[in-house]
This record gives sequence, structure tokens and C-alpha cells, in this order.
Amino acid sequence: MLPWIFLLALLSPAEVLSQEPPTERMPEEPPRLRLDVDAWDAVPSGWIFITRGSQPGSATRARDGHEVGLDPEVLPTGNARLRFWDSTDLGFRVVPVQESGTHTASGDFVYHGQTYAGGRQIRSDVGVLLLALDVQRRWEASDWLSLTPHLGAEYWGFSSHLRTVDGLAPIDERRSFSSGYWLAGADAEVRLTESLRGQVSCLGGLTGSSRYFIEAEAGMALHLNSWASLTATYRLQNLRFHTSTNEANLLFQGPAAGLELRF
Repeated sequence: MLPWIFLLALLSPAEVLSQEPPTERMPEEPPRLRLDVDAWDAVPSGWIFITRGSQPGSATRARDGHEVGLDPEVLPTGNARLRFWDSTDLGFRVVPVQESGTHTASGDFVYHGQTYAGGRQIRSDVGVLLLALDVQRRWEASDWLSLTPHLGAEYWGFSSHLRTVDGLAPIDERRSFSSGYWLAGADAEVRLTESLRGQVSCLGGLTGSSRYFIEAEAGMALHLNSWASLTATYRLQNLRFHTSTNEANLLFQGPAAGLELRF
């Protein structure tokens, strides 16, 4: 028995010395490029107040569901992020919103200097194009939480077109213009499991109490592999503007489903 104990005592140090030291888990390198695309089922609400040449009395509020009617639409959105240094990204986002509908006006209203009588059938088209460019800095707050502040600028273009479609004397008016905001906000990502993430974001800009844009979104991302994820979120956008004598307060909200690709 003693010879075996003596032999094991001699071999044990050699075995210990021959074992490789445990390797540390290297942090995953963030992707150079991220592309997000989704389909957004956007439900509209709100009102517009569009004058002709800033003339007093040339507009009254046209409210969705009352004087005009807009139907929900499935809209595409896109987002690209390019990492150019460490955890800093340059982001670009485009959201084309185009809502249409035919509705019987509940009462008289004035749009762009023309009076639309109650009871008339009106075809309405309202569009908002949002383009955002910002710098994003990702911060790993812990093993399960990351925060990403945003700072940049946003352009928006607004268009509206109202025309009667009931066979009576036609009325056809349209108006469009554009403006921009500074943009700021933040994203938060929570690691729930190895493949499931919770996501929350809030972005916006303002130039006054009656001139602002806000987008809020919350949902989940399921990582299929190192380069692809499925996303499911609920998105809300509120555009409020008062440009010269033109005003609007438009809200678009609904679920979105999409795909994120990482390279």
C-alpha cells in the first residue's frame, strides 16, 4: 500500500503542473453594422389645423374619426447603426408614415381656406416622413443591463390632402411642409436569458411646448444566432407642431414585428 501512496504523491504535482490554466471568457465584440427592419401596424388619431396663407378664419380643426377618417396601415420602418469607434455607433432611422381613409364628415369644417360641409364623403391622405441621424454610445451597466444614450437631429416632412368623393361639386385641397428637431434619448436592453432580451427606448426632440416629437417603444428580441434576431415591440409616436398658423397633434401607435441583422 505504501508504494502506491508514494507513487501518487510523486505524480500529483506533475499532473497539476500539466493542467492548462482556465481560460477567461472574452467579451463578445459588438457588430460593426446593425440593420433593423420591421412592419408596424400603426393606428392613427389626432387632428390637423391647416390654414391658407396664414389667413385668420381659413382653418378649423379636422379631427380623425369626426370631420375626417384615417384607416390603420401596416408601415415599414428601417434603422441602421454603424460602429465607428469602440462602442460608439452612428445611427440612421427612417419611418415613412402614410395614412388614408374615406369618411363622412360629422360637421362643417374649414381646411386650407375651403369649407367642407357636414355629411360629405371625404377622402383623406395624411403623411409624415421621419429621418433621424444620431450618435449612440453603448454602456454596459452590468452583465444583464446595457444603456445607450442618443444625441443627434431629426427631419420631418408633413403632407395632407383632402378631397370630396361623393359626386357633388368637388373640393380638392392639399398642403405640405417640413421642419426639424434636435434629437436626444436613450435605449435600455435587459438580458433575460442567453437568447432573450427585453428592450425599451425613448427618443424625442422639441423646440417648444407645442412643437415636439416623441417616440417610445418596448418589446422583446429573440437572438436566433450571432447575426440575426427576431423582434416584437409596441411603438408609439406623437408629432405636435405649430408652424406659422398651421397646427397638428398626431398620434400613431401599434405593434411591430421585425428582423435585426448584425455583421
